[in-house]
Amino acid sequence: MFKLLAWTKLYLETKDGATAIEYGLIVALISLFIVGGATLFGEQLDAMFRTMAAVLTDAAESAGTGSETEG
Repeated sequence: MFKLLAWTKLYLETKDGATAIEYGLIVALISLFIVGGATLFGEQLDAMFRTMAAVLTDAAESAGTGSETEG
């Protein structure tokens, strides 16, 4: 019983819980910024990545076609 009381007293005196809450709030704010940025710039990023994929696909097809004619 005394161990339980000592453990409870020690638990209440520690500040680790407050630090964990602070880190949790920081993570929540960062995730809000990421979601907000993705929402705000999502369509523009999608168009940019689709353009890059098309350019890379064309380049890969050109490189593949060029090597077949040489061999």
